[in-house]
Amino acid sequence: MAKGDRNIQSEDKSSESDSEYESPSYDELVKLLNKYTKVIRKSRSENEKLELENETLLAKLKSSDDLRDQNEIMTTKLKELKLSLKELKEKHDILESVHDELITRYRAMKEELKTLKANYDNLR
Repeated sequence: MAKGDRNIQSEDKSSESDSEYESPSYDELVKLLNKYTKVIRKSRSENEKLELENETLLAKLKSSDDLRDQNEIMTTKLKELKLSLKELKEKHDILESVHDELITRYRAMKEELKTLKANYDNLR
């Protein structure tokens, strides 16, 4: 019964407060409607600006992702080129030493040829 009493009392209170509430006049409603319309328009405008900014940021993000992918490709190529450069330098050093050896052998053979020519001329 106590619960029932409360419900009845709260209904009585709400009906009392309803009778105390004054309905706004037509002019007040128009002003309130205009005010809310302005708020809605402003919110829409801000929303459109935010959507545009969001699209711009998404485009930048895509561009950033593309650049990151290109950077990874370039990094991989750089590593490959560095390895290739190291191998080529090693081959170059080997070829240089072979070249130096060939020059030494050429000079020795040239001297031997002079000696052989001198000996041949002496034999005649």
